Amino acid sequence: SKVYTFTMDYPPLLNSLYRRGKNKNIYMTEKGHKYKEETAPLQILAGFRRNPFIGSVAINLYIYRPYKRGDIDGVNKLILDSMEKIVYANDESVREQHSYKREDPQNPRVVVEVWEL
Repeated sequence: SKVYTFTMDYPPLLNSLYRRGKNKNIYMTEKGHKYKEETAPLQILAGFRRNPFIGSVAINLYIYRPYKRGDIDGVNKLILDSMEKIVYANDESVREQHSYKREDPQNPRVVVEVWEL
């Protein structure tokens, strides 16, 4: 199966993506929405010029962080959510995922490889 590769900007820090409202509900900040709804889709579409996969997919995420601390769980979730309806119908389609944590302070980014199983 053909592997599609595209590069996305490193997302905003997780603690700047969500806030707790007065009623204790958690909501995504404007910065988070801008990345998920505008920045990420444009970068995904630049490297994934086809209709979304219908079947199961596998994904490799090469996460080049700007610094050497913190986990990558939040990055994984935001990237997978950003690919919904563009690369696959929803993230239930992801059957296999590998994430690789690297550091690149000069050029933080996420390189995505995706293919249909």
